Amino acid sequence: MGALCSHKKSLASCLFLMSSVINIFFWVGCSCLERERAALLAFKASFLNQIYAYEQLSLSWEGTDCCGWLRVTCGKEGQVVGLGLHALGVLDINLTSLLRLEGLQFLDLSDNNLRGSLFIKELYRLKKLQTLDLSYNSFEGAMPVEIGLQSSSLEVLYLSSNQLGSLPSSLGNLSHLKELDLSHNELNGIIPPLLGSLSSLEELYLSENEFRGGLSRFLGNLSFLHLVYIDHNNLSEAIPPELSKLRNLQFLDLS
Repeated sequence: MGALCSHKKSLASCLFLMSSVINIFFWVGCSCLERERAALLAFKASFLNQIYAYEQLSLSWEGTDCCGWLRVTCGKEGQVVGLGLHALGVLDINLTSLLRLEGLQFLDLSDNNLRGSLFIKELYRLKKLQTLDLSYNSFEGAMPVEIGLQSSSLEVLYLSSNQLGSLPSSLGNLSHLKELDLSHNELNGIIPPLLGSLSSLEELYLSENEFRGGLSRFLGNLSFLHLVYIDHNNLSEAIPPELSKLRNLQFLDLS
């Protein structure tokens, strides 16, 4: 399991990754829904011009039961709930077919070569999405304001190792968010007060950006927060007294 899960991957993420492997050998649940199998095959076909990704998916994306395919995790009723599409060397992606997977809860597109603006606006149509991993790509610019449209479901958001430059106030609408990783980007200025609105947040990663000043006193509002990495920034001010209210805080890295 250690090869699949890093210390910054949530338990939910790791379980999805492991279950997709286990499915291949021990799948005894319902067969996948035919409309979702068709959606996955259409998604695979969209990579005909990206040979490596197409070949990797073709290793197992065939046959009638998509619940037994590599990188696919199904629920008890055969609905696709997880896709691990990391490290496929993808340069561009057509999300049209993926949006037909209405029960999708976990989507990992990390460690690819995706560029441009984050495609959050398209993904908000996945109303049950809980975990989204877009880390280790080359997304740039401002995070789209549409991120706030995922407020009813999103619990884990990994955007580390991109080139994001600013955060919209709508990010603060993610009231169910438990883990947020924005490390290794190009975020600057003061740590935005909007983070203090993420009332369910447990883990926060802001390492290796260009934040200056001090910690936001609004982080003291996050009563569930237990892990914070803000190392390798340009912070200079003292820790605000409001953080003394964080009774669950176990680790704070400001190095």
